[in-house]
Amino acid sequence: SKLIDFFLNTYEMPTRFCFLGLILGTLPMVWQEVKKEGFSRKYYAVIAIAAVFGTWFFTVNPNAFPQVTDPDLLQKLLLGVAVAATAIIPGVDPAVFLSTLGFYEMYVAALANVDLAILIPMAGGLAVGAVAISFTMSLLFQRFYTASFSVIFGIFLSMIPNMLTENCVLGWDAASAVSIAVLILGFLVSWYLGDIQSHNTRLKKWFTKKRNRG
Repeated sequence: SKLIDFFLNTYEMPTRFCFLGLILGTLPMVWQEVKKEGFSRKYYAVIAIAAVFGTWFFTVNPNAFPQVTDPDLLQKLLLGVAVAATAIIPGVDPAVFLSTLGFYEMYVAALANVDLAILIPMAGGLAVGAVAISFTMSLLFQRFYTASFSVIFGIFLSMIPNMLTENCVLGWDAASAVSIAVLILGFLVSWYLGDIQSHNTRLKKWFTKKRNRG
């Protein structure tokens, strides 16, 4: 948390682009989860509707969730519920979700500085949220697995642009070049780790072929 807090405050644009790459690299893995229990064309419509709703709710209305800097008790409890949601709902990236709700920078700073005034109420929200969300998601996945995952995937897609802020504007400078480089690197690392066994197997086969040809 201290490391991320430092990079966000000192090198915000490259840091956020790195996060964006890491997030984009998880999409193939999440897409496989969407299709795991049977997928038909109608679910493309579910994904599209969820993405449009999420875009309207989170992006078209940017003032709905401003960055929280001085949270009240309710916001601290909601932070705990949001953290629980990112841990339980599959495919939901914590950085994206908390950034969209305006909690991410406050959350990282609270952890980095061990701010008990935030962390203790957050823990209460985390406990209550974990139980409630686990129960709800279990019911949804038992009865509507593909539909539930399709909605989650669509809303997640709509949240991704919110990883970047108004300070993350590319230009013809060194900071932009570094941002693009770490975006690509983050994507490759995340994509590789998303299915590491399959990728390791492919690499072993590739190296074996090269060795045999040599």
